[in-house]
Parts: sequence; C-alpha cells; structure tokens
Amino acid sequence: MSEALIEAFDLRFSHEHGTEVLRGTSVRVNPGQILVVLGANGCGKSTLLKVLAGSWRARSGTLKVAGRTMDHSRRDRDRVRRIVQLVLQEPDDQLFSTSVRADVSFGPMNQDLPPARVRELVDAAMRATGVFDLADRVPHQLSYGQRKRVVLAGALAMSPAALLLDEPTAGLDPAGSQALMGVLQRLRGEGRAIVMATHDVDLAYSVADRIAVMDAGVLSIGAPEVIMADRRLLDSASLSVPWALAVSEVVGRPVRTIEDLFGG
Repeated sequence: MSEALIEAFDLRFSHEHGTEVLRGTSVRVNPGQILVVLGANGCGKSTLLKVLAGSWRARSGTLKVAGRTMDHSRRDRDRVRRIVQLVLQEPDDQLFSTSVRADVSFGPMNQDLPPARVRELVDAAMRATGVFDLADRVPHQLSYGQRKRVVLAGALAMSPAALLLDEPTAGLDPAGSQALMGVLQRLRGEGRAIVMATHDVDLAYSVADRIAVMDAGVLSIGAPEVIMADRRLLDSASLSVPWALAVSEVVGRPVRTIEDLFGG
C-alpha cells in the first residue's frame, strides 16, 4: 500500500451551536485514487473536506498530511496548501480577480516562483480544464460551468498532490459533468488523489475507487460494489441504489457505466 497523502484519525468537530458533525471520523486518502464521500445534504460532507484541507480545525483527533501531523500553525497551513487544494461548491466564493489568468495565477504567484514557472503552471492548468481560450475574460461574466472550471484551474496551478472537491457537478448540465469527470480521471492517472463530496450515487458508483458514506457524522468506507450493496447503510443515509448496481443484479454481471452495459 502506498503512503497516504492524507490520514485522519478519530476526528471530532462541532459547530458553534453545538451540533457534532464529525464523530470519531477516520479516513485515508491515497495517491492515484478517487474517494467519493456520499451523504444527504447537510450531513457534514463539506465540513469533512474543510477539516481534511486544514481550513477548519477538528476539536480532537489527528490529521496527517504527507506523513506529518498538522499543527495548524501558519507555517504548517502554508505547507498543507501546497499539497492539498480545496475547491468549494460555489465558484463565486473563490473567484475575485478581473481576468481568468489573474485568478488562476494568484496561488503560484504567492509561492515566490520565477515568472516563467508561474506562466507554465497557469497555462498547463488552464489547458487541462479547457479555459485557456478564456484567459482574458472576466470570470464573473462566464457561465456557471466555466466559472467552476476556472476555480479548478486555480487549484491545479498550485500543483497539488490532492484535490478536495465539494459537489463539483452541482449546477452543471450532463455535458459539463462529463467533461469535468474526464479532467478528474486524467488527474487520477497522473497520480493525484481526488476526494469528491456529492449526494449523486450514480456519479459516485461510476468513478470512485472507494466510497465513503457519511451518516450521523460517521464514515463507512469500502469498495463501491460493497458499500453500495449495503441497503441498510444506504437507507440510513437517505441514499438510493445506483442504477448501474441495480442493472448489474438484473443482467448478472458487473456494470459501472453505459459502455459496460452495451459492451462499448
């Protein structure tokens, strides 16, 4: 087993009003894998991502990033940001510059990198996410899907080892979702770790290497075929059975995508 990029042990987190959102949560994020965190809206998926990214500090438990326990000092937060990038659900929460290039360049420019290296990273990130031709456009004048890809480009320009994505396909049409999943699969092939929070069981089942179901602040983690076949777990977490798994049971063979079903 490869060394984990992120390891969390017995995390507990409560909001100011006292509700405990994480209740002894433990999770391992490995290079070159897509881990999908499933759960109903409001179950704590976003909170988990923010804690794993080091943006929020758990009340108790241990968080290790690249083998080192995070102490949440300013120096350590800077270290973690170079390894882990968090992309929020709403792109407008992370867009603030007057051009796409300026927005995507912000992170690398604050790493004291040579200008030529910054441009190389930014161009590569914009090409990977399909926004290179939008470099001179004003981000807030773009479509919702384009803005989502600009934010992802900004995260990629930091050359992170792990990307944490909160509801990345929310608000996207099917073509936009498919394009984004193509980008994530390429990043996975490069050895990056992807953690994606969603309530879309069909999306999760089609792309995940591992699935974690969040229910009452507790994660149940395993292979997609095992986790998604646990009807009691899905019912408890207010999740449905993925269509592909239901079809698999009917046809008597594994099906994860439409291509699997029709032999494409």
